[in-house]
Amino acid sequence: MRTRRAAGVAMLESLGGGHQKSRKVEIPKRGSPLMDYETFISTVSQRSGLPREQAEAFTHATLATLAERITRGEADDLASELPKALKESLVSPTPEAEGFGLDEFVNRVSTRARTSPEVAREGAAAVLSTVREAVSGGEFRHVLSQLPKEFEELIHTPA
Repeated sequence: MRTRRAAGVAMLESLGGGHQKSRKVEIPKRGSPLMDYETFISTVSQRSGLPREQAEAFTHATLATLAERITRGEADDLASELPKALKESLVSPTPEAEGFGLDEFVNRVSTRARTSPEVAREGAAAVLSTVREAVSGGEFRHVLSQLPKEFEELIHTPA
């Protein structure tokens, strides 16, 4: 069985008809993040209007709270598509998801980030919107499937 990389090189060689030098095609490795850490934090900062340090705190607070709200398996799957520096925030304390709603989610983010629930809501919206862009569509749908419908309002809130 050929690897994805070998298949990409073979395809390029066949397209060149043997007249061009073969070139290696860089195919992202399975599980490699679509967005690096600095880009992720900068995007959260831009969306939330918060300084970088605060955006970073909100990112970790939101992901830690999300890890409590989804199953450990889903948290692990999500972590596999995010930059390495974000993975430790997605360590689920229990195998099962805790059953809390959006208000409790925002309150937990607020406590972790040491800010008001209003600011926490905006920060969490910026983080979750960035997660949506940073992972595959299928993975994000899996995460959403474990959250109550009310979370969609947070994710679709312009941040």
